[in-house]
Amino acid sequence: DVTVVLPADDPWNGAWSGVVRAMGREWSERAIKAVHIAGLAPEAAADAVIGELDSVDRSADVRISAEGRAVAGLGPAHPSADAPIGPQDTVLVTGGTRGIGARIALACADLGALVLVAGRGAPDPSLADAIAAERVVVLRVDVTDRAALVAATPGYRPISVVVHAAGVLADGPIGSVDADAGRLARAVKVDGLINALAVSDPRVVLAIGSWAGRFGNRHQAHYAAANAAMADLVAALPVRGVVIETGPWTGSAMADTLAPTIRQAMKAEGVDFVGPTVGVAAVLDALAHHRGALVLGRGLPLDGRSLRAVSTVSVETHPYLRDHSIEGTPVVPMAGVLDLIASTVDAAAPFEIQDLTLFQGIVVREPTRVEVGVRQGRVEVRVGARRALAWKARWVPAGAVDDVAAPKVGRSPLSLAEFYGGRTFHGPLLQGIVSVGGVAEGAATGVVRTGSPSAWSPTDARAAFHADPLAIDSALQLSGLAALVAWGRGGTPIGCARYVQLRPFPAGTLDVRVTNGARDGDRFTGDVRFYAGGALVA
Repeated sequence: DVTVVLPADDPWNGAWSGVVRAMGREWSERAIKAVHIAGLAPEAAADAVIGELDSVDRSADVRISAEGRAVAGLGPAHPSADAPIGPQDTVLVTGGTRGIGARIALACADLGALVLVAGRGAPDPSLADAIAAERVVVLRVDVTDRAALVAATPGYRPISVVVHAAGVLADGPIGSVDADAGRLARAVKVDGLINALAVSDPRVVLAIGSWAGRFGNRHQAHYAAANAAMADLVAALPVRGVVIETGPWTGSAMADTLAPTIRQAMKAEGVDFVGPTVGVAAVLDALAHHRGALVLGRGLPLDGRSLRAVSTVSVETHPYLRDHSIEGTPVVPMAGVLDLIASTVDAAAPFEIQDLTLFQGIVVREPTRVEVGVRQGRVEVRVGARRALAWKARWVPAGAVDDVAAPKVGRSPLSLAEFYGGRTFHGPLLQGIVSVGGVAEGAATGVVRTGSPSAWSPTDARAAFHADPLAIDSALQLSGLAALVAWGRGGTPIGCARYVQLRPFPAGTLDVRVTNGARDGDRFTGDVRFYAGGALVA
């Protein structure tokens, strides 16, 4: 494990944060974190760091101050300025002779600005017309060479806008990258920014960052360090500064160097590739209206925490499993997985778990290791010494839930005693349906009871479940009862598109309304709603 202790609010420490984020992606089984200490006495700081060493919270960025402990996360971006690029501006675009930089340069020139593009290579042919019209000026310089940049710009000052788009990769497993290549990746982002500022008097500075710097990416420790350092420096500028952080730009030289397997793996981990048209529009909007770090993408993780909880499950420690045995084999129910996830996050309602998907059941023939990992909203449940993937899900802020009228139902042709007496495998600890209100084609109503953690597992010291597995599983049993009546067969749940809990479940009972969808072969979907005192609770 690796813990880096840093003084908080020092922008020159940004590179360390980037390295930690990348290491956490590459060495995912280890606890890798940066602890930022703000204003604590040495003894208090030491105690705080020691507490982090054994914490279930493996978040990469932790800040500890007299106000308490905080984990870096994201929030909605709001405009803070109204100053678009225009004919009054001279814009310096580093890395502007090709790729992303050239596209941004053309967009700024189209708005009437005089644009200086700085780069080592020949300009992209797309710039030819703008160069001929003297709307774009090419500076053949290396942005890491301040003297050359100073010598190239005196006739074009004052430079009112800086766009730092230069960047180079230095990819590879930690310890395998050539030292000079790593230094160059950092120098282009950090020294290039500082040199561009040295020749300008900007009203706004925009830097092209990366998800690698914000979230980390395996085999990109140097690139992550470079982008994280640059982002922190821009945030500390006395003028308005903004960093656009996205996944790779499609069609860019950097994205084109990614091997198909790496590109596929990045997409599987949630990295969002951005198209050039959308990307340039975002840059112009950020130049006009925003400040600080602007992270763009779909499905961004607002919760920045990284957690891991490991436990051993057996029929001795979790006796309820004896009553959830399929053909004699104890299996952790999906409702139990929901509670495992919610308890790992220490969820307080309202909360939402999305896209819970089964890969393999958690079979407990013997004491079994169960690991719940949550990283920036993405959840994995793994089992056994080989950490086989059992379930995946996403942890997101609670969304809206529509209420529905109670379905029209009639008397169930199958009594509760008959259902529990031989039509389902659930034993006494899982028999949580108190009464069946009624059943119709694809619908049912009823009352289920809530459970006690200590009854399910004597070692569970919680006063209440985070997501009550008895109530949830019993409601799913009610769905199975409706399926039995409609189709002559029930089933077992293999996924949950959304579990939204609006408030804690009360002790006692809950009213449940079930609506099953159409059958598709041997599968069907459905909606389950829980009520307490007439109010929707989940």
